[in-house]
Amino acid sequence: MGHIDVFNGDADGICALAQRFELRAVAVGVERDAQLERLRRAGCTDVQGYLFSPPVTLEQFRGLLADGPTERRDRQSAS
Repeated sequence: MGHIDVFNGDADGICALAQRFELRAVAVGVERDAQLERLRRAGCTDVQGYLFSPPVTLEQFRGLLADGPTERRDRQSAS
């Protein structure tokens, strides 16, 4: 899978196409607030990346699930 630049309009087209076909597009590798805001404006509702959490072990992931949903976690809490 190639890199998509969220600031040059690529994300707009992909998100619009997904919406047109009633599909969900997931943006991965989101690291900055500006990227997240741009993706939200493009209509992307599913994102993942270091902005929310670094990679975690299975046990850490289970703990995150047990804690319930959150907008964003402190990166230090997942270490």
